[in-house]
Amino acid sequence: METIINMSGKWTTLCLVILGLVSFFVLLMGFQAGLVSLAAPVVCIMLAIVLEERRRKRQNKGK
Repeated sequence: METIINMSGKWTTLCLVILGLVSFFVLLMGFQAGLVSLAAPVVCIMLAIVLEERRRKRQNKGK
């Protein structure tokens, strides 16, 4: 149970960092340009997280 809490804490921190970066770039470049420049990497990161979670769940079922 502790590891789940630790992992969710890491994801929360990661999400806050991403939100901070998004807001920084939006302020820096203007709303639309900032969103466009950050959309691709953020989507890639979210996909990687989702795929990793699915893979981990499958491994746990195998054990």
